[in-house]
Amino acid sequence: KKNVKLLAGKPLLCWTIEEAKKSKYIDKIVLSSEEPSLNKWALKYQIDFHDRPLSLARDDSPVELVAQDIISIWPGYDLILLLQPTSPLRKTEDIDTAIELFFKLIDQIISFCYNTPTIKPNGAIYLMTKDKLMAGKDFFNPHEARIYMMSEERSIDIDTQEEFDKAEKAKNANELASR
Repeated sequence: KKNVKLLAGKPLLCWTIEEAKKSKYIDKIVLSSEEPSLNKWALKYQIDFHDRPLSLARDDSPVELVAQDIISIWPGYDLILLLQPTSPLRKTEDIDTAIELFFKLIDQIISFCYNTPTIKPNGAIYLMTKDKLMAGKDFFNPHEARIYMMSEERSIDIDTQEEFDKAEKAKNANELASR
């Protein structure tokens, strides 16, 4: 239910869908959930809905298996981009820049952010080839991926109420600034 919690007046998942739809490279967006009620968002945004099998809907279900199931339904794609709704501050420019980096003969991208004094994955962008995914590779393996650096202010990954509050404050500030 976290993915439909209102953030700055809009369900969390809508922020990701809207940015993905603005990408100049993305030609198919699939919303995957075991909750049939979320199909209304797919219909609203004119994207596809993947009715995730319950066997792939547990907390310990690998997202790679979900992606493989999606590929079995829509097989005509070579590039798999995972955009989790828990990163609502990610912008289209982050998505497109990561894809452009990927096009430079790289087969996997993971977004990171500076977290002084180190860098860490931020959960916003995971990108790999379909062949690599189908071979059982892991979206979350930074040792096999090229790093795409994102700004700290766009790198909030919501797992706690505190992170949600921080994201909402940032989103509200961004919305006010863009008026």
